Amino acid sequence: MEVIFEIEYRTEWGQRLVWCSGERRIAMEYRSDGVWRCRTTLAAGDVEYGYEVEADGRTIRREWRPHRQVIPQRGAERMSVCDRWSDRPTDAPFYTSAFTRAIFARPADGKPFDEGHGRLELQVEAPTVRPDEVLAIAGNAPELGGWQRFVALDDSDFPLWRVVLDAATPFEYKFVRLDRRSRRPIVWEEGENRRCDRLPAAGERIVVAGLRLREANASDELIHAVVSHGWGITVDVAPEHEMEKVLFAADELTGLIGALTLMLPSKDVADVQLKSLKKKFKDKKFAAGCSRDVIARGAEALGWELDRLMQDTISAMQATDASVREELKSWLGE
Repeated sequence: MEVIFEIEYRTEWGQRLVWCSGERRIAMEYRSDGVWRCRTTLAAGDVEYGYEVEADGRTIRREWRPHRQVIPQRGAERMSVCDRWSDRPTDAPFYTSAFTRAIFARPADGKPFDEGHGRLELQVEAPTVRPDEVLAIAGNAPELGGWQRFVALDDSDFPLWRVVLDAATPFEYKFVRLDRRSRRPIVWEEGENRRCDRLPAAGERIVVAGLRLREANASDELIHAVVSHGWGITVDVAPEHEMEKVLFAADELTGLIGALTLMLPSKDVADVQLKSLKKKFKDKKFAAGCSRDVIARGAEALGWELDRLMQDTISAMQATDASVREELKSWLGE
């Protein structure tokens, strides 16, 4: 099948984009408004590929991770893929197998992705959608019920979500998280309505790829703060602000304090004392999974003495213990 790849990328003078798949490299043609395009012929099945920036005959920039598309066996004479450059996102840890195959693993239903009869496919990356949620689309197109219903996206290739439509006219739309069981909306993505103006011509299938879910009420600063607490462990995003450094330092330390609390006769964090914590900190066999090195690095990043970090963390846990217990009860439905 003939496949056209398009991607918007603003290059500098003397640079060009190259489409790459295995040993194949195709120099892309600049069209207008920052859009690059190339054509190739591909057999039906999976294809993994990526884009590179070249200057003076050498590669100067690559993407964070490769793209993957499925070339259909039937249903169209040609296929157009509208891509977006893949930079490392701030939520990159959610793409690891720990999340995609375990923590946020999707409930298996054994159903492969159904391409249906539509010729417009939307693909959106949404790695933070929880297992008890589904991602859906709503919009003003007749196929979407004129904003009156939700159409669930396929999650068989999580964290990639896909939906195939048979839209005949340009339309506006948005993604929304739904409760998996009730299918009631939990939260709409933030920002203005999206708009799809690119529609398939006769015999064409269009894939709009590389969309990213706009997380509601989650700023880039907040995402950076959450991700950076795994600095040097699972990610290379370093904590920058004091709050991020505290989160990084306290993550392992709260685990150590929690283990110490369970050793006390009262099992009450109110009875934890700095002297006891320091003793257990030196005992590497106690709560061995709590990294002392990370705690020490956290104190150093803050410019604090280790005693201050320990005492402040104990005090914070003691002050919030009652509210945390109430919150936990509400989560458990007690």
